[in-house]
Amino acid sequence: MIRSNPLFSSISGKGYILVIAYLLGYLHPFILSFIILPLILFLLHFFPRHFLLYVLSFLCFFISYLITPTVGENSLIESEIPLDGQVRINSFGNQSEQFQQVEVELLDQSSKAILFVPLTNQLPKIGATCRVKATLAPPTQAKNPGQFNYRKYLADQGITSVGYQPELFHCSGENLKNNLWNLRKELINKVEVSYPDNVSVWIKALVFGDRSQVSEDVIEAFQFWNISHLLAISGLHVGLILVSMYYLLQYIFSLSKAQTKLVLLFFIPIYIFLAGANPPVIRAGMMAVIVIILSFFKKKVDQTDILSFLCIFSLFINPYLAFELSFQFSFAVTFSLLLSKNLFRSNNWFLLSLKISLISQLAVLPIQLINFYFTNVFSFLLNLVLIPYFTLILIPLSLFLVLISLLHLPSFILSIFSSIFYKVHSNVIDLVLVLGEPDLANWVVGKPSIAFIMFYYLFFILFMKYWDLKKLRIAALFGNLAIGVFLVFQMLPYFNNDLKITVMDVGQADQIIVELPRREAVWIIDAGEEVKFPFDQIVPENAQNITKPFLYSNGIKQVDAVFISHFDYDHVGGLSYINTHFKPKNVFTHPYSDASTYLEELDQEKVIKLEQSNQLLLEDTVLEILWPPSDQLSQSENEQSLVFVISNKEFNMLFTGDILQENEKDLINWDMERSIDVLKVAHHGSSSSTSDSFLEHYDVHAAIISVGEKNSYGHPHPEVLNRLHTNLIPYWRTDEHGAIMIEVKHGQGTINSFLP
Repeated sequence: MIRSNPLFSSISGKGYILVIAYLLGYLHPFILSFIILPLILFLLHFFPRHFLLYVLSFLCFFISYLITPTVGENSLIESEIPLDGQVRINSFGNQSEQFQQVEVELLDQSSKAILFVPLTNQLPKIGATCRVKATLAPPTQAKNPGQFNYRKYLADQGITSVGYQPELFHCSGENLKNNLWNLRKELINKVEVSYPDNVSVWIKALVFGDRSQVSEDVIEAFQFWNISHLLAISGLHVGLILVSMYYLLQYIFSLSKAQTKLVLLFFIPIYIFLAGANPPVIRAGMMAVIVIILSFFKKKVDQTDILSFLCIFSLFINPYLAFELSFQFSFAVTFSLLLSKNLFRSNNWFLLSLKISLISQLAVLPIQLINFYFTNVFSFLLNLVLIPYFTLILIPLSLFLVLISLLHLPSFILSIFSSIFYKVHSNVIDLVLVLGEPDLANWVVGKPSIAFIMFYYLFFILFMKYWDLKKLRIAALFGNLAIGVFLVFQMLPYFNNDLKITVMDVGQADQIIVELPRREAVWIIDAGEEVKFPFDQIVPENAQNITKPFLYSNGIKQVDAVFISHFDYDHVGGLSYINTHFKPKNVFTHPYSDASTYLEELDQEKVIKLEQSNQLLLEDTVLEILWPPSDQLSQSENEQSLVFVISNKEFNMLFTGDILQENEKDLINWDMERSIDVLKVAHHGSSSSTSDSFLEHYDVHAAIISVGEKNSYGHPHPEVLNRLHTNLIPYWRTDEHGAIMIEVKHGQGTINSFLP
């Protein structure tokens, strides 16, 4: 009789503790100081009964702590520099209509870069060594809170720069990845030739992991419903493919079990690369490889331990994987399901599917909130329908279409099958799009701090533990506490007495967001978009990529009012998007807006026209309109701009739209002298505004200029900067400082910039 070694049996099924210890090595030392002592005390509870677990946990922690990269300190360049040196081609990334992204290793600098290689150039082979001439630049960075940070995204992959206008010379060599890449391209080309675009785009996404041609509307809808995992190859896809191959090889080709396993061992690494080699595919594929190898030796190992080994091994080989969302989602969901396997002993498929969907969503909830600031509370219900559909119908049909495309069948046969595919799938996609984005489903929380996330996972683990023990009342208590953590976080702004004003960096446009004390109201002042040509193809990029992430990151789902100073595109271009997505209760503007097409789609009852001397009062905050008067005769939008002061106790901020010096003179004659703590400089710093007499009349203490980086107008004009300097007025510029945040406590304002 074979006896198990008690030393090793003590860690069986507890590999996830080693993963936790390894991940702790990624945390900042300051945060670690609050975690490491409780961890030591927790592990001492197992000592000496679990001596090996204790030792391995600390070994994992210290290895991780020593090799983990410090993200954010990897940008080696601060400005554009020329590159003339040797590089190694690592991989190919996304492809646009003009460029192919190529990841390279800079051999002279021991760092990595992304090169944007024109498609007119012949692409080098993966693994080749080339001489490159290019201009290296730091990746673009976020300039507003909540905005996607491309620089950090690349730094999280160890990439320190991007290269433009590259010239590649004397490329030689290749590796196995290049052959697999070419095979992948040939298969994708075969699919594109065999089937229409509306079918091939889905086959490429589901079989080859290429969703670059899936429409933005579909991607946004799937993101809203938390079903994006269905658009990319996941462990579910890999498992289905391997099971299908297993039965195909055994029952169609009559291979033995041993022969079938050998074929799968050969096929899995190839398919991992063909499918794009993303973390979920690697995780599922390598788990299958380990299980197959262990089966030859008739060894059974707890699947949690296999997953734990894969997680630690993957992070040891590539520490940057921990920062990839697909890695986080894949392992978090898989760990939670494996550790909850006792809950899945049910013959009721609906109840089983409901449990899997619910546990998966709860396991990754903090990850979703950190990165997207919201979750869909009903997404698990849609998963109940779509996961079986994708698993049992769409993925098998996609695989079948790939296989028959290789058989040189007559085109009418391919057309029949592709028509079936499209008719079935188009109805499903239409259903998802018709569902839209109902407010009831959208829970906007904001970006929680690490403390709230730790409390959430503590309560979540206790919830799962007592559910497993069938102590349902206690489990329900901890489940409610887990969700309550984020409800408490969401309510914190309603107890904050500070006035917050953020001048957003929206390029050569204007937008300011005001959060009143205790969140009595949220106002958007102007909704500007930069003018780009061709004008008829302009999309609300600022509203989508800057305004929405900022509001969501602050837990703001609806705004109370939008103030449009005037109807030039750089002040109003995003109004339609904001009205659709944030449903303002009122839109305030100047009294001469009857002919504006921007107001046509709005409910006219919510449009309120303001003029000189009007006031809005909310508790300690007053908004007073200074301009325009009711008898303003000018036809110029700039001259009709709303000008107003927002006051909170002793603090005053003046908003000037795009008024001209002639309007400033009229204001000086009409309005009393007053002290202005912060001036939003008119017209992006144009020389036609901000006169010396205006600055003196209002006794301006500080100024902020909303201006686009390297704009074609030459704003801010040197004359304006000189006037501010002469009057000893410090100023901040959005092109240099990013978003400018003003926080008012007890009537005293503090100005901070998003960029250092």
